[in-house]
Amino acid sequence: METCNEWLEFEGRKAPVYYLCGYIPGSVGEDELSPKILSFKAGSFQAKQFWLNHMLNKCRELLIKDESDLFCRALSSDELTINVSNDYKTPLGYLCTRSAKLLRARYASGMLHKISMTPTLKGLSKHDRWELVKDNYRVSERFVRRKFMQFWFVDDVITTGATARAAWKALLEYYPDIDFRVLALARTVHDQAYNETSTLIADYKEMLQQDLLVYESEEQYCSQPPRSGLAIPEFSNEGTFFV
Repeated sequence: METCNEWLEFEGRKAPVYYLCGYIPGSVGEDELSPKILSFKAGSFQAKQFWLNHMLNKCRELLIKDESDLFCRALSSDELTINVSNDYKTPLGYLCTRSAKLLRARYASGMLHKISMTPTLKGLSKHDRWELVKDNYRVSERFVRRKFMQFWFVDDVITTGATARAAWKALLEYYPDIDFRVLALARTVHDQAYNETSTLIADYKEMLQQDLLVYESEEQYCSQPPRSGLAIPEFSNEGTFFV
């Protein structure tokens, strides 16, 4: 199995964290990948196809692929619950739905909910983020006896790990031995050169030229799996819940 990028810590436990690249805020500088993250969050169809292909490639060696893996996504700041009938239209809902179907996993779209809306966490410290979210996630009662081997918390961008940690905290109440894992498209970094060695941009241009992107009606995701864009972090975890 592929080595994780790093570990998320909670009360002496550690959960593996995987992501595809770094997200560089505009205040730090510009790169080619970070705008594609923002396009994904805005719902761009092309961006959703791009990240779906690379998430599928990332997951090929991580998932058990016999429906023992369970996906659940992060909720946005203005979501209390996931509207199951329209979830497929949201960027993360689309990513989880398609990935679960193509990888023989399961997507529990309504498993987690929040008790209150949260303000955007952008710019907040590790402590402030945790105080806002630590007791805000709940497990829906109809899922408390769900059986699975690996639980994947999926998000687009992780910064301190506070949101994933809050979901993990809620799940531990019902699943004390849960194999909790985090899968994100990117982690916020403040090194403008972080993505320079990534192959993701080259893969994207190649897929556009050869029309290798996944489309709605296809049950296969790529004629040739894209190369890994995994970067090894070389920055401090100070101010985060990563170890």
